[in-house]
Amino acid sequence: FGAADGTGAPLHAHVLHRQCPLGERHRAEIGSELAASWRSRTVVLRLSRRIVSLASLWYDAAALPPGMVRELETSRRPFGDVVGPLSPWRKSV
Repeated sequence: FGAADGTGAPLHAHVLHRQCPLGERHRAEIGSELAASWRSRTVVLRLSRRIVSLASLWYDAAALPPGMVRELETSRRPFGDVVGPLSPWRKSV
């Protein structure tokens, strides 16, 4: 990454992986089996010591091929790059 602020300071992305800690209400709504497959990735984008972006992404690991799940859990590769072969799309609601 290169800094967009013109200083030349590098941007650093840190990806944190973890199983989503769904609350009891959510577990009751979707069922404990489905809840067990949800994961999250938190991406922290830093410029020097300053956090410039913090993003959390939740996804259902059971809905993805095992190779993609492994890649998401063990790499810093962007989510969109990993799941790109599935041709995902978004719809604002």
